[in-house]
Amino acid sequence: MSEVKTVEFEGPCPFLTCLKTEKHTHPICPVCGAVRYGNLFCEECRNQMEPGGLSRDEWDEYVLDLKKRRG
Repeated sequence: MSEVKTVEFEGPCPFLTCLKTEKHTHPICPVCGAVRYGNLFCEECRNQMEPGGLSRDEWDEYVLDLKKRRG
């Protein structure tokens, strides 16, 4: 399998389910080109999606960030 391409964001993410405000990347579907595997009509996107729109790594990072903010 080839390396997954990504798109880079410099600041706050335009995706509502991504709360990152720093520089970060999101994967691009190799089949249809959707960012974050967001195309419900694409089988590859549906296979890669996580419930709630966040990948497991993104969810874990989100939870850690919330814990840091709450002290």
